[in-house]
Amino acid sequence: MNVRVQVDTPGSLPAVALEPKLTARALQNILSNALRYAHSQVSVEARANGEDLIVVIEDDGEGIPEADYHQVFQPFFRLDRSRDRATGGVGLGLAISRSCMERQGGTLGVGKAALGGARFTLSLPLQYFQVSEAVTLRGAP
Repeated sequence: MNVRVQVDTPGSLPAVALEPKLTARALQNILSNALRYAHSQVSVEARANGEDLIVVIEDDGEGIPEADYHQVFQPFFRLDRSRDRATGGVGLGLAISRSCMERQGGTLGVGKAALGGARFTLSLPLQYFQVSEAVTLRGAP
């Protein structure tokens, strides 16, 4: 199956200090899920929104029922109970992702995507500087 990934960013993004390992883990988990569950399309958007850097990842898969939004971040929760470790993991990815964001003063939320599937919104404060190992990221000029 081929999945088209579209990435949208403004011409430039403000500098943001972050913990690279935590941020990479969160993004990797969310993108991996989006690619796994998408029918044909994944969208990634990064933008500054006031005091925060926002990254929105959407897919056109089946999505997550609204009644399960609060549960998907609980350790060992899986929407499809028929999946085993070989086909769907143990249900830790989203819990780990949320923890990674919160450890940096950020958030991770879930909702319904415009594409029809799941929408995950990662938010990091632009002025987060209390980090042990920080890098600065800038969008293309």
